[in-house]
Amino acid sequence: MEFKSYKEGELFCYLSITSPRSAQDVPGGVSAGRSTNEGGSEKRLALYLKLADHLSEGKNLWVIIRETPESIKHFGQLQPQRIGWKYQLIANDTEGMGVDKGFVPVQDSYSPLENEQGQAMLLFKLPDLAPLLEVSEDLLGDVTSHITVLALGGEAKNVVESLQSTEAPPEPESILGTSDLFINLTVAKEQGYYDTLLVKARQDIEELLSKHTS
Repeated sequence: MEFKSYKEGELFCYLSITSPRSAQDVPGGVSAGRSTNEGGSEKRLALYLKLADHLSEGKNLWVIIRETPESIKHFGQLQPQRIGWKYQLIANDTEGMGVDKGFVPVQDSYSPLENEQGQAMLLFKLPDLAPLLEVSEDLLGDVTSHITVLALGGEAKNVVESLQSTEAPPEPESILGTSDLFINLTVAKEQGYYDTLLVKARQDIEELLSKHTS
C-alpha cells in the first residue's frame, strides 16, 4: 500500500488512492473480485478499519458517519452528536483524483434525532471500529462507504465543539493535538470510484504507517 506524503501547514499528511480492482494494493492482498459490488468492498472496508484501529491503538476513537434512520437505530444508544459537516476527498474518474476539499456542509437531509428536517452527520465515540462492520454498507454511503475517524490522545471537548460549530468549517490543523490522528477513508462501491485513505497528524508517522502496511 503506497502513500503520497506532504505537509499541510503544521500537519504531516499521507494519502493512498487505490483502484478497487488492484488487489495487490489493498492491505492484506484481498482480492476485490470481478466488480466493486460482489463482496470485495466489504472485505476492503474491514481491512481499512483494521488498519485504522492499529494506527489508533491507545487513543480515544470518535467517528463520523452519515445520519440515516438505520444509523440512529444502530448507534442511538451511544448518544451521537449531530454535526453539519462532512469531510470530502474526491477520487473518481469524473471530478478528479485526490482533491481534498476538507470539511464541507452536508448535502443529504436526514434528521431522525430531531423533529425538524435538517442536514447532519453523526459524531460518536467507540471503543474500537469493529461495530462499523455490523451495519450495512448502504448506511455508510451510496457510491462509496465513507468514515472519518478522530483518534485522540486526550479529551474531546474542544474537538466536539469545533465540529458542532455552524460558523465555519472545522480545520484538522486547528483541532488535532500533538498525539492525535485524523483518518478519512472511502471504499468504492461503483465503477469509476476509488478507495482512499487519508491520514493527518502533527507528528511524522511514516514509520508507523510502514509498519502496518508493508
